[in-house]
Amino acid sequence: MPAMNEAAERQNRVVAHLEQQYLGPIEGPKERLRNRPNATYLVGVLYPVGIGAEVEEPQPPTEENTSEERVDGLEEPAIDMANAYHPSSSALSFIHDGNAVEVDITYATYGEEKTDTHVAWQRVGHEFPAIRCDQAAAKVSPGDGRVHLDVRWRPFGENSSLVTIAISNTRQAPERDGERQLRTEDCLYQVGMTVRSIGGRILPYRTVEDLRLDPEQEELAVRYRHRQVFAVGHGTSVRWQHDGAGGCSWVSLDPLPRYTVPAVEAKRSNAGILQLDRLRQIQEYTGLVLAELRTFVDEYQLWTQEQAEQELGLERHHRQAAQRITDRQLKAVDRMREGITLLEGSSTARSAFRLAMSAMQEQMLQSGRAKADGRKTTELEGKPTWRPFQLGFILVALASTADAEHADRNLVDLIWFPTGGGKTEAYLGLAAFEIFRRRLHHGIGGGGTAVITRYTLRLLTTQQFERAATLVCAMERLRMTDSLAQGMAPFTIGLWVGNATTPGTQKEAIRRLELTRKREIPDNPFQLTRCPWCGHRMMPETKSEHARDYGAVSSAGDIWLRCPDQTCFFHDRLPVEVVDERIYKYPPTILLATVDKFARLPFMQEAGVLLGAGNTANEPPSLILQDEMHLLSGPLGTTVAIYDAAVLGIIGEGGGRPKIVASTATIRSAEDQVKGLMARKVELFPPSGLTEEDSYFARAVQDTDAPGRTYIGLMPQAFTQATSVVRATGAMLEAPRMATQGPQDLKGADAYWTVVAYHNSLRELGRTVTLVRDDVNSLLATRPGPTGRARQIRGDGLVELTSRVDAQELPKSLQRLARGLEKGDAVDVVACTNMLSVGIDVPRLALMLMNGQPKTTSEYIQATSRVGRGDVPGVIVTLYRASRPRDRSHYESFLGYHQALYRSVEPTSVTPWSAASRHRSLAAVLVTMIRHLSPWRDDSQAVLFRADSNVVRNVRETILDVVKRSDPDEYLATMKHLDRLIDEWRIRTSPDPETGDSALRYEPLRGTPKEPALMRAFDEDRHGWAVMNSMRSVDSNVNIKIIGEKA
Repeated sequence: MPAMNEAAERQNRVVAHLEQQYLGPIEGPKERLRNRPNATYLVGVLYPVGIGAEVEEPQPPTEENTSEERVDGLEEPAIDMANAYHPSSSALSFIHDGNAVEVDITYATYGEEKTDTHVAWQRVGHEFPAIRCDQAAAKVSPGDGRVHLDVRWRPFGENSSLVTIAISNTRQAPERDGERQLRTEDCLYQVGMTVRSIGGRILPYRTVEDLRLDPEQEELAVRYRHRQVFAVGHGTSVRWQHDGAGGCSWVSLDPLPRYTVPAVEAKRSNAGILQLDRLRQIQEYTGLVLAELRTFVDEYQLWTQEQAEQELGLERHHRQAAQRITDRQLKAVDRMREGITLLEGSSTARSAFRLAMSAMQEQMLQSGRAKADGRKTTELEGKPTWRPFQLGFILVALASTADAEHADRNLVDLIWFPTGGGKTEAYLGLAAFEIFRRRLHHGIGGGGTAVITRYTLRLLTTQQFERAATLVCAMERLRMTDSLAQGMAPFTIGLWVGNATTPGTQKEAIRRLELTRKREIPDNPFQLTRCPWCGHRMMPETKSEHARDYGAVSSAGDIWLRCPDQTCFFHDRLPVEVVDERIYKYPPTILLATVDKFARLPFMQEAGVLLGAGNTANEPPSLILQDEMHLLSGPLGTTVAIYDAAVLGIIGEGGGRPKIVASTATIRSAEDQVKGLMARKVELFPPSGLTEEDSYFARAVQDTDAPGRTYIGLMPQAFTQATSVVRATGAMLEAPRMATQGPQDLKGADAYWTVVAYHNSLRELGRTVTLVRDDVNSLLATRPGPTGRARQIRGDGLVELTSRVDAQELPKSLQRLARGLEKGDAVDVVACTNMLSVGIDVPRLALMLMNGQPKTTSEYIQATSRVGRGDVPGVIVTLYRASRPRDRSHYESFLGYHQALYRSVEPTSVTPWSAASRHRSLAAVLVTMIRHLSPWRDDSQAVLFRADSNVVRNVRETILDVVKRSDPDEYLATMKHLDRLIDEWRIRTSPDPETGDSALRYEPLRGTPKEPALMRAFDEDRHGWAVMNSMRSVDSNVNIKIIGEKA
């Protein structure tokens, strides 16, 4: 592992290389270029006046490229020229409480030098320091007049001014044959302008929005009070220097802005109580362990007291919001103490806790041994150890998880922690406790499905499945070896996803296994690529004649997974189910599912057993885990929410009242989102602190030897988007050469070898793939390294990671991404969409090209957090498109945005009970609940529906109760809609007036499309309620009739 200062140095060299390539000068202040500088440098260029705009390829009209925020009074000619395709000026605005400022100007010109063999361009630097600009100065032309400054002062508030200064190229483009000509020597390069105050201060740049804050925004203003904005750019970005007294020393143009987001690390502690080996001794040394847990909470409480003291020193307008922050901290203290009290007073809870800690200890140890990608385990002196926030969360949620009647049972506990911080292990630890508690408390009735874990993306589901499977293996091993767990029913985990990913029936699973055995290069139809216990490959690399080399066994029409390694504890059978048919027959202890699978509930009578429906002897699920909750927004979140009424309703009818735990790294308006999604209240853990840098459990690392991710903003002007992508990517692919300390330094080269190219649409990704294969390779061929050889992208060096990739290929792609240069087949470029933005953990990835600003800040944070997760700090180049107003706005406010990224996370919206949502999904919710809660489960029994039955009355009341808690404004409309659906179902069960027959089914038998059926697919043209097959099938076609235009 490289020392952190060595890793930081590598990052600095990569960033310096990119700055040289994009802005210049490449070869230093006296460089002599063989290529024209205006074709070499992407940013920092001011063109001569009069060059006609070249229009980029037309963009379809969308909200993001047809609307633009403007500041009244700033659309002056100089500002307009800054926004041109060939900009001839750049400007900045700031607020100043004095009467004069001082401006430093720097730029370069390049003169043509011809020889007999070639033409070169010689750089000449120009500096004009300390130019005074006061309120009387409107236009200033320093030096030889190649540039001039346009200065405008406008009153702002009582004693300050809004100052805008623009620097412009004064050269006019010469005309030839009626057209303006672009000459290299008429351009200005590496243009810089720095403004310092004289006799006053540069003040924070405030907008009208700063005066209209809701309570959450008030709290954000407290937490980010030290992250002030002091200037905005026009056609360029800006930077500034704090003066330490609430003001600013200087502001400056910054055509290639960069900002290093400090690394966030979990609080470090040498407390022995964090060791799982110590916690698992809670039964033998109850008093000692409980005392150490109380000390752990005492330390957090001491910090909260310090926060309360800080609160008193805040400005008056911040104190009310600060009080709300510290109140939540104290509530967390009380809930942690309540968890300790539970462990003290309940022997069942202590036993469950001891078994859970033992299982998690084994899970961490085995995960470390089984990793193929070189990640470290979290250890203290070689022993598996909780991070403080993980133990804190378990204590906070313990009481309300163990007691179904607890006051906080309906409270959603939301783990809110930065990406890569260990959220998964935190909720797995709580899940292990609840599973063991059920078995100890209910005996055989505690079996069945105890925990449902839901994800929104299949790639995320697959990765988390492997981690959770290791925990289940540990639990199953304890069942066989630990006297406290012996006699319990087997522990299993099931993967419940689409049948394109996993088989639906045992017959289909056996067929896929037989095909796999015939292939020269076996694929893996079961998603589990390695044994979750020992890490052995589940399928051989090449075809084998021995069945024992394959990690699946079929016999007498049955099929199960096992580890091919004969020395593995799970060589005979893994406690893993991936076939739907077996999942229904043997409900797994932990069910991992995509949210989309729940859309199939109206069609699958067998699936009710997973929710405790039917005459099951087991308790219904008692814990629901929702990962990456921020993804449940918009249409997807709306649809998941309305289906959740059915899921929770079915569990509730079986006597269950599940605890819900969610996790995210990025969220705003959590109360509104959880209320809409789950009709419950929410509590975030850990609660935030009074600054964004410190929540006690997570702190920003203020250490130059341990840098965070460095973001670089690149907005080329006068270049097409295709050229910008090629040039940006080409420079990044040269980064490994800059990161190494010599040709033998494979580790240094591997650090920045793979470029992650992130896209906001498949269309843009397709363009990039074509450009990388052709144009980027051509560009690289012109740039040989020290060895005389240029880097080239091999045919298999470009990997695509999108929804278009076959399910069986996704695990292979992840394995390839983890393979470094020492393996000989490291990926050069991974072209991806938002599939990569959550849950992907490949520590060797450290370099990303973000092709355009994503639609939400949450996605931006999540996606860029995929790089720099290991020992190598990440570098992200965000490539903005100048023709998109939203991209331009983010570029011009780059520093202000990136220094407070989490403050910019947008609130999410879900409206499950709106008319549009009900039209799509209410019928499916009704069918789901009736089918799984009544005796009328079989396909043929839809006709037995009775509107006046107790089942129907209870379902109606359950749905309306959810609406009342989630969106009371829609209560009456939903009641009328629901009653109409019930009446329609009743009418359809009536006998046919001609034949007297009554044969309504839930869905028709295959081959009988005209058979009366209650439901139909959205794209089917027959009578019946349209029901979705996926949570994402939320859009339907609209027929438009063109009437014509009257004369």
